Amino acid sequence: MDPELCRRAKEGDADAFASLYETVSSKLYSTAFYMLGRKEDAEDIVMETVTDAFSEIRSLREPAAFEGWIFRILMNKIKRRRKSYIGEDLELQPDLISSDKGDRDEAVALRQALAELPQQDRSILVLDILGGYRSDEIAGMLGMNPNTVRSRKVRALEKLRRMLGEGQYDRR
Repeated sequence: MDPELCRRAKEGDADAFASLYETVSSKLYSTAFYMLGRKEDAEDIVMETVTDAFSEIRSLREPAAFEGWIFRILMNKIKRRRKSYIGEDLELQPDLISSDKGDRDEAVALRQALAELPQQDRSILVLDILGGYRSDEIAGMLGMNPNTVRSRKVRALEKLRRMLGEGQYDRR
């Protein structure tokens, strides 16, 4: 992360903050979308995250930690939003990025399988696979031990393989 951009953002420079946000915007949205399964909720959560991050940027101590810091905000908002889903029948939307039906069906099957995992495991996989974060970075975002992140990741991937390999989800 550019320390000069962070310094300017902390001083209230909206353009500097916008530049920082641009570096993580697609990862924030992808994470929210895969965690929540709804385009509108993902957009709302990302907007709330950015708004809160902008208002709290002065509390960021280390410029290099910007990405982890904003992802912690996002993950906390996702947790709260998912709690509001309790008792609600979630209908996962098809992948809006892919135009190939086979790819869309596979993405829907993957999201359905991810939705069956415990939230912490799902968070680890999404941050690792979509976000490209290392175990120590994920551990910082989720307040976990890096070794725990690695072991939960291995178990979660194995569970996903079993679920998808058994054809539990209709891939049409």
